[in-house]
Amino acid sequence: MTIRLQDNVLNGQVPDFAAQLPDLKELNFSNNLLTGKVPDGLLKRFGDKSFAGNAALCGSSPLPDCSLTRNSSPPPPTASAQTVVPSNPSSLPTTATATSALNQRKGGSHKGLGTGAIVAIVLGNVVALLVVVSFVVAYYCGRYVEHSEANSKAGSDKGRNSRENKVYSSHGGGGGDSDGTSASDRSKLVFFDKRTQFELEDLLRASAEMLGKGNLGTVYKAVLEDGCTVAVKRLKDANPCARREFEQYMDVIGKLRHPNIARLRAYYYAKEEKLLVYDYLPNGSLHSLLHGNRGPGRVPLDWTTRISLALGAARGLAQIHEEYNMSKMPHGNVKSSNVLLDKNGVACISDFGLALLLNPIHATARLGGYRAPEQVESKKLSQKADVYSFGVLLLEVLTGRAPSLCPPNQSGHEDDMGMDLPKWVRSVVRDEWTAECLIPSC
Repeated sequence: MTIRLQDNVLNGQVPDFAAQLPDLKELNFSNNLLTGKVPDGLLKRFGDKSFAGNAALCGSSPLPDCSLTRNSSPPPPTASAQTVVPSNPSSLPTTATATSALNQRKGGSHKGLGTGAIVAIVLGNVVALLVVVSFVVAYYCGRYVEHSEANSKAGSDKGRNSRENKVYSSHGGGGGDSDGTSASDRSKLVFFDKRTQFELEDLLRASAEMLGKGNLGTVYKAVLEDGCTVAVKRLKDANPCARREFEQYMDVIGKLRHPNIARLRAYYYAKEEKLLVYDYLPNGSLHSLLHGNRGPGRVPLDWTTRISLALGAARGLAQIHEEYNMSKMPHGNVKSSNVLLDKNGVACISDFGLALLLNPIHATARLGGYRAPEQVESKKLSQKADVYSFGVLLLEVLTGRAPSLCPPNQSGHEDDMGMDLPKWVRSVVRDEWTAECLIPSC
């Protein structure tokens, strides 16, 4: 903020407004008819040049001492002197010159101020007052706008977190499609970006190949007529929910973008059918690399690849937890079959958030050997449980054993019952044959 009132006919004393205008950067009261002491705060901040050309001003050095000025104050200037205001402080007339000029004018007319001079003085004071008022108003308006923007941003973040919390906590209820959506809208795919888009009919006409069945539904590879390949998941066992609730939930999931997270491109909603369209990742899953093709001639996964894939999955999971730190929204289904590989062999964690569409009891039960101990009682999905599941996944990568497998018994065969992989690893450490269990071929 700046206040520039130089080269006017302002009179009176300089008010001390330094504290009221902390953002004031420039002040210029030079070449006026101001009197009295300059406030120390203003003089210190803006220097004596801001008050030059006001002969009756006093204050701290380098201005004249106020006690001396009061003892030898010159007579007030006449109306004729007020009309001579030099623009350069160095061109101010000396006392002798000013006195001579006044004496020369004494012999002339003794009339008072002319109408033009009075109007000029009044207008000058009014303009100066308006300038000061406008600066003050602008300052406080600026502070109000900044405060409003801060509140608006806080409200937006609060609304976003509230929406995520609402979606995260909505595991049940709902039902129906009575939200006023037109029939034409119900038959459309909803995309999250402006990349290559297609209609539901194009998807239904595409050649399809089933890739696998999971806890949340069946996944198909679909090749469209234009050659575009996508992965389509048909959801099953999802809690019935209204269209609006489902759309809000998909918006939360679909906005997440990260190189190590499988990208949700579009979705389709109907009472009897719910489809999710993902980018197609062609190189299978971490589970298939670790446990597939166990026949003769199998080449075990090397350690470099294992570590690289584990790091990729860790980065994807960390991004989910960071993005939804406020709402504590979890992945909910961390396992090796949900770590997919793209065309470059980069690990991408998939099925983020879909477990929240299931009944919590069913969702935790389907985690199998990846289920955290507290979930046996709580039946709740959480970010902390995600971390436990990822720890089991790391043990799976290190040992080459799936959580559903048991250690060999004395006869050399494996039990058909499931096992607790962390418990088995602890027993291995206790029996001091850790090195054997970390061989990639095991």
